[in-house]
Amino acid sequence: MPYSYRVFDSIDEVDLTAWQRVRSESGTSIFMDPRFIACVESSMKQSCRFWYVIIYDEGRPVACAGLAAMTIDLADLSDPRLAWIVRRIPALSKLQKLKVLFCGLPRLARKVWLWRRPKRARIFFRCWME
Repeated sequence: MPYSYRVFDSIDEVDLTAWQRVRSESGTSIFMDPRFIACVESSMKQSCRFWYVIIYDEGRPVACAGLAAMTIDLADLSDPRLAWIVRRIPALSKLQKLKVLFCGLPRLARKVWLWRRPKRARIFFRCWME
């Protein structure tokens, strides 16, 4: 099984024919629409870095995924009393910022943002994501 992949730095660079083919065959949601992704990417470019991956099986696109990396302030997500402590104790403040890689759009982290045609890319993704 000769799997291959391509990584793009922007939705504008993505092979839209391949992306749309995977979308149509997998029945994805609006969150995988390149127009929606372009809006999110342009509005969050200052705080996030985005990548888009298309997986090919013998030259045919079988899966696509969006990745986003951003730094999260853990104090913003914690109890206000704990946040106050974290911000004021030097040893803990170093742990305050966490770099996170999302498989998907950052604000839609609860949605799994990996779409594939059934069974075709399953083995590749197990290896590639590890």
